[in-house]
Amino acid sequence: MLASVCAGALFTVPAMAQETEATAPQAEGRDDDGSIIVTATRRAERIQDVPLSISAYSQEELTEKGIVGYEGIGRETPGVVLNKPTANFNNFTARGIATNGYNANLQSSVAIYIDELPVSTIGNTTVVDPNLFDVERVEFLRGPQGTLFGSGSLSGAMRILQKSPDLNDFDTAALVDFGLTGSDSFRQRYNAMVNVPLVDDRLAIRAVGFYRDEEGYLDNVGTGVKNSNTLIDYGGRLVLLWKPTDRLSIKLLGSYEYSNPKDSSLTSPGLGRNKRVSDEPDRFTGKQAIANATIDYEFDFAKLTSS
Repeated sequence: MLASVCAGALFTVPAMAQETEATAPQAEGRDDDGSIIVTATRRAERIQDVPLSISAYSQEELTEKGIVGYEGIGRETPGVVLNKPTANFNNFTARGIATNGYNANLQSSVAIYIDELPVSTIGNTTVVDPNLFDVERVEFLRGPQGTLFGSGSLSGAMRILQKSPDLNDFDTAALVDFGLTGSDSFRQRYNAMVNVPLVDDRLAIRAVGFYRDEEGYLDNVGTGVKNSNTLIDYGGRLVLLWKPTDRLSIKLLGSYEYSNPKDSSLTSPGLGRNKRVSDEPDRFTGKQAIANATIDYEFDFAKLTSS
């Protein structure tokens, strides 16, 4: 464990340098020389100019790595561990700092935001593992972030920045993923997006829908169900962007996600690998509904954001 920690500390800076030097001049979220642009300090800056420890992932990188939720972010981000005993029960630890317990008065040590909205909940958990399709970027900030992201960010903050509607171009996208977990658990994921400008340079709408049906990989010997921890997850979001002037923009967001795991993913090691026992399924069903308005106004000397 000590060797792993030391290696992580030694290679954090080179890994970040390698990530920021990747060149893709035309990619979203990058400037003309290919540098990644982040908003970790509430300003758009090149990642190498921000005095924070940040990992940033574009939609292209998420797709390439097969990342669809928190589990992949935890695996790819240095200094971060995700405790995920089952779907919809996620506990991030950054730099070894965590909340020990799940009482109602406890706060998470890692704040999780969707755009400007904090979605981390009491007891150091989050209710739903949000779908990561059609996102502009995912940023993970390591270290205390209380100044900008509140008291629940003692060890870090993760921001899921969704793509805003394009005011000028009609666009569509789709992503279909088939796979196997183990030898016989079939996984299918479907994602789609459509962007429609309603008034050039002024008004546009963007709609996203998704559906996941992932067969489980654990056998519950108590209930007699094979592949008991099957996951059904579906939902969508609708984003309306109105920019009446060059200084003012108003974004309205409505989203819904329903995540329905049929059983827990906790195992019973005494029974062997990929087996568990319970008298009835342990279900951690989650629903997340969001209604949000974000108003941005550019003054000559500052930018106001009200969410």
